Amino acid sequence: MRGRLIFDSEDHISEEAVSVSATSLVPSGSLLVVTRSGILRHTLPVAMAAREVAINQDLKALLPHDAIHPPFIHQLVQWLAPNSFDNVPR
Repeated sequence: MRGRLIFDSEDHISEEAVSVSATSLVPSGSLLVVTRSGILRHTLPVAMAAREVAINQDLKALLPHDAIHPPFIHQLVQWLAPNSFDNVPR
């Protein structure tokens, strides 16, 4: 996951596939966080969905409360992430 905003991806899913599978769409403005990958040993990839997107099992979507500005949460997570790795056993 590269960049601050996610507009598109290499893989795409049809509306029909979404309707007949366990996949659901997350709304624009959702914070997307990588939760399963080797990159997590040193980096916490975080981005915001610039449009409605489908995600796989390697990502989690955080949906901020209406009173919380999504770009603020994005910046906060990016600011906190580097210090988080100091406390993780390797």
